[in-house]
Amino acid sequence: MKGILLIILVLLSCRPSSQADLSAYLRLAEFPQDPKFQFEYGNISEPNERKGRIQRISNQQTCLYSMPSPFFESELGGKFSICFVTTEEEFNSLVSAFQKLDGLATESSIISIQNAKWSLSEIKQSQWKKEMADRELFLSWQARESSHGLVSYERYTIPKAEFYQWQDKRCDLLFPSYVLNRSQSTNRFLRFQFSCAESFPIEERILEMNLKWLQICKPGNLDITESFRSSESVFSRFLEFTNSTDEFLCPGWEEFAFQKDPTNTSSLSPLEQNLLQKYYGLVLPKASLLVSDQENLPGLVFSFTFLEQIGKGGAWKWGDSLLPNATFHFKQGNEFFSFQSQSPGCQTPIHLFQNENHCLSPGLFQTNPPKFIDTKTPALCEVGQIELTEYFPGSESPVIWPKFIEFQNLGPDCNLSSLYLQYQGDLFPLSSRQRELKRGGFFLVSQEAWLGWNLFVIEKPLSRKRSVDQVPEISILDAKEKKIWKTEIDQYVLLRYNLAQRRSAAYDGSFGFFPHPPEVTYPYHFSPGYLAPMPSLLKDLELSELLFAGTMANGVSQPERFLEWKSNPNAEGIFTFSLQDSKEKTFTFYKAKSERFTVLRTETGQCVLSDFIPVPESSFTNQNTLISAYSHPKKLNKREIFRYDTNLYLEGGYSLSSRISLHPEPSPFGYSFSAPGSFPNVCSPGSEGTPGRENQKLPQLVVTERDSGRGQIALEYLLSNPTSTGSFQFTDQSIYAVAHPTQQILGEHLSLRFDPNQLPTNFDERGLLFLQWEETPYTQKSLVHKLGSLQIRAVAPQPKNAQNEWIYFCNTGVSPISILDLVVKDESAEDKIVPYHVRFPQSQAPFTNGQSFHTNLSDLQAGQCAFLVDPDGSYWNLPDFASPNDAFLTVETSQTIGNGISLSETVRLFLRESAQDILVSSYGLYGTFSEFHITLSTSEYAVLKPNRIGGHMFDYEIRKIAE
Repeated sequence: MKGILLIILVLLSCRPSSQADLSAYLRLAEFPQDPKFQFEYGNISEPNERKGRIQRISNQQTCLYSMPSPFFESELGGKFSICFVTTEEEFNSLVSAFQKLDGLATESSIISIQNAKWSLSEIKQSQWKKEMADRELFLSWQARESSHGLVSYERYTIPKAEFYQWQDKRCDLLFPSYVLNRSQSTNRFLRFQFSCAESFPIEERILEMNLKWLQICKPGNLDITESFRSSESVFSRFLEFTNSTDEFLCPGWEEFAFQKDPTNTSSLSPLEQNLLQKYYGLVLPKASLLVSDQENLPGLVFSFTFLEQIGKGGAWKWGDSLLPNATFHFKQGNEFFSFQSQSPGCQTPIHLFQNENHCLSPGLFQTNPPKFIDTKTPALCEVGQIELTEYFPGSESPVIWPKFIEFQNLGPDCNLSSLYLQYQGDLFPLSSRQRELKRGGFFLVSQEAWLGWNLFVIEKPLSRKRSVDQVPEISILDAKEKKIWKTEIDQYVLLRYNLAQRRSAAYDGSFGFFPHPPEVTYPYHFSPGYLAPMPSLLKDLELSELLFAGTMANGVSQPERFLEWKSNPNAEGIFTFSLQDSKEKTFTFYKAKSERFTVLRTETGQCVLSDFIPVPESSFTNQNTLISAYSHPKKLNKREIFRYDTNLYLEGGYSLSSRISLHPEPSPFGYSFSAPGSFPNVCSPGSEGTPGRENQKLPQLVVTERDSGRGQIALEYLLSNPTSTGSFQFTDQSIYAVAHPTQQILGEHLSLRFDPNQLPTNFDERGLLFLQWEETPYTQKSLVHKLGSLQIRAVAPQPKNAQNEWIYFCNTGVSPISILDLVVKDESAEDKIVPYHVRFPQSQAPFTNGQSFHTNLSDLQAGQCAFLVDPDGSYWNLPDFASPNDAFLTVETSQTIGNGISLSETVRLFLRESAQDILVSSYGLYGTFSEFHITLSTSEYAVLKPNRIGGHMFDYEIRKIAE
């Protein structure tokens, strides 16, 4: 500090003497018509509502300022103003001149204003230096230094007007343009010329305040508050240092360095240290100073190599302190942004520099920037009023679509410049200028511009990290709060189809993230610029097949695993399920219309050839897994569907290395296996499965047993020829026994599998098979049977009107069934089934609610259902699940169904072919040890619960018939 004082005293002794007053306000003699010049140093002025560098003081007087307001008023360092008499026309010309200088006006006329007492003209720096080369300078002041080398300190390191006084008693004031040029020599100025016979005690004032400040300054380090690096920008590279305290600081620049890592540190050169010590050996309170690699910016010029580290990580080291050198994208779309450590968002009221689209304020400390009121601009957006509505991770094939994030403004009109987006660790200011977002309006943050689309797009270099079927953390924040959206770590929103990105993840507060429903942008489903439609929620998809052990192609193991869901082709919407092994993973996918089978497959493999929804490789594991379904993407109403266990293969007589898909079956079967030859040749017989098509599976019967007792198995065909014989394979791990359909004693914990080569010759695949344990002291009685091609799903045996009884059944097979081949039997009678119109060709069946059905169908199609009604009934009250697609049937000759079904009777349906009856469905199990009766009150009916086969009374639910 003593060295600085000595330099100041020596320099001051070398300048011409002056007897002028050393007050803060230094003026010319007050001649009313002459321009009045005033220099200030160490003063903070009263706030002024003007903008820019020109102000009309009165009808006749105009003032020009060395800095724009509001920075002029709060500048503690050097500044000056000049006031002079103008006409209204001259004032307007001056305003126009400054607008042209700063690129705010389009006129290209030459600026030249002449007055008897002053003049104003435009000039380039190189031209001005050439003209002044032969003139003798008396005194000058240029922001940081006087012509005699006396340093002045400043709060704002921005271009300021310069003062020159010549020996011929003329003065020049050079007002710089705030349009930067890459070459300093091409910088443009407005030159204000006037007569100045008196000398001005500028240096005396500087010396006075410097001596005072140097005596009270304290050692201390500065903050790095702004940094920038881009060779595409005229701003090039710069670092902004700030004294954010209220103290005068004297920093130790010799301790400043860049640290790439703890073992790699680079320091400033001795020349750079000396320059910093000379000009920034004292830093004013709340002052910013600038170092850059370009002469066109104010501040000090540093080496390219040192500033090239900006934005590349590492840290700026100052003594023992480390200041982070954050990684940052300085060019974002067609805008430039600096990293500002203390002021998130581009909410600076004045963009001083008019170059480019930028959010840069080098040399302007922004923690508490001067404010002015602009009633034309809406209030700054608040984080709480912004809602994320859609996320699209981008697609590369077959069409390239950029990644985008869509937001909506749920509040009033607002200015986006206050907000930041945080994505994949990167921080992005949303706008470099005040940008209005209307109430309800949408904006996209996108990797690329959407040319030809009428969208509000903010282009940002969003990370290209691949986020497979998950939404990474996305945040909107400002200086006060932060709002976050993301999927949980084990939550997957499936957006791809056949390995290509096809859907966006839409977002709704009540749903969370979900796959976007179909859109006009097919085969890509997204809706930039408007809300996604809310999808239907699917709850009853059937898990029809899974293979978690992997596949084998051409003898080589593949990590290919899949799940298959089966549903009504007309169903459409989103479905959520979970897999729980050591942890729970949830998956939400969109089930498209007309799709019967939805296959989910891991990414690598060549056996699942049908269309599929890919899942990440680690999603499906060959571990014991509980598979459940949810009724809502937010994991509501969990329903367990299937427990996958690798030991199921051992129980079925296979090895643990088997690669054969499983088919979950209704209780009590549990599961079955795919039949040989299911997969294409390249994958079979090494692996088997039928993803995306009707299942080809081995019929499997599972026998339940209590404790470790032994029982006797009795097998009943219930075919037209009960004496037919054949061989069947009963498997208990490695124990094999061939048995005829007679009683046979077998071992414990059995899993029984029919030999596929014998099954077609001994059993009709449409038939219903029974297998039972006899009563013994060691076993529980249980019934096991395979579903036939028809299923009785509801029975109404005792309506209020006794003739209005009915039976409801469905074709559960894959082929049509002839109605005229069906026979219904109860415990004492039978009759053939016919369409209602066949028995009553002239009659129209009446219903209480105006329903209508197919009364003259000859075939019951796959998936179609039918009501079998008493022929003497009328005005039936049918349940709410009745559909216009249902067939309406009755019996051929009887006056009632069978002998009139009662509460305790069994009802059976047979398929009659060539004098043999094949039992295809049963309600109540007549003649078996598991016979059951369902007690119903008047006007009640029994209906089969979902995913039950009707082997026990608990498989049914009791409902009331609406009368």
